[in-house]
Parts: sequence; structure tokens; C-alpha cells
Amino acid sequence: MNRRIMFCSLVLLCIFAGIVQGQIKHQVAFSSNIQIIEETLDDGEMYTRVDMPDLLQTDSVGYPALPVKYVKLLVPASAEVTNVVINTVKKQKLQLMHTIEPMQKPVPINQSNQKQDFVKPDKKGTNPISLIPLTR
Repeated sequence: MNRRIMFCSLVLLCIFAGIVQGQIKHQVAFSSNIQIIEETLDDGEMYTRVDMPDLLQTDSVGYPALPVKYVKLLVPASAEVTNVVINTVKKQKLQLMHTIEPMQKPVPINQSNQKQDFVKPDKKGTNPISLIPLTR
């Protein structure tokens, strides 16, 4: 009788462990501290810089330099990703007066004193942007 109870308990424990192990929950939160800066850049045009503390910028040169948050999850090689759910999204629309500044080429550390050529907005991209929804 004790062996049956132990066996059933082990089977139930293995089933429950498999279910729990297969679920990954990850939460990402953003501050509402969006900084909008208007600035004249090297080409003489006025641009809007959109910045959020602790976030990186997109990296496509010539396209709008926007804040971005990359999320990396470790998924076992044998696992199959079947469902990604975003539970809560809050949107905030901002009226921008100028085109969002274009992302510039990275500056190598050893050339930080040299002036880089200014990269104008890529017309094939999403510039000019005057109204952009930001999700936080």
C-alpha cells in the first residue's frame, strides 16, 4: 500500500514538474520618464530626440533613433515556443514638431575626437515622423 502511494506521488510530482518547467514568465516594465529634446544637428535641420533612461537606441543608421528594449529568454533546445502573451500595454501618443533624429554611425573609441559625417534621414524609412505612438 505504501509503495502504491509513493509511486502515485512520484508520477504526480513528475507531471506537475513538467508543466511548471514548461512555463516561462517574464515581466518588463518601463518608466514614464520620456525625454523629448529638440535640437539642431550638423545638417542645420531641427530634429526631435526621443529618449528614455536605461534603454538603448535602435541601430539602423539613417532610420529614426528610437528607444528600444531587447528581451532575451533562455529556451531549452528541445522546447517548442507556442504562445507569447503580452498582458498589459499602455500607449501614449506624443505630438512631435520635427522629424525624429536619424541614427548615426557608431564612433570608434579610438576616434572619439574625429568628426563623423552626418547621416541624413533615410527617405525609405519611416521619417519624417510627426506623430508616433510610444508604448510604455
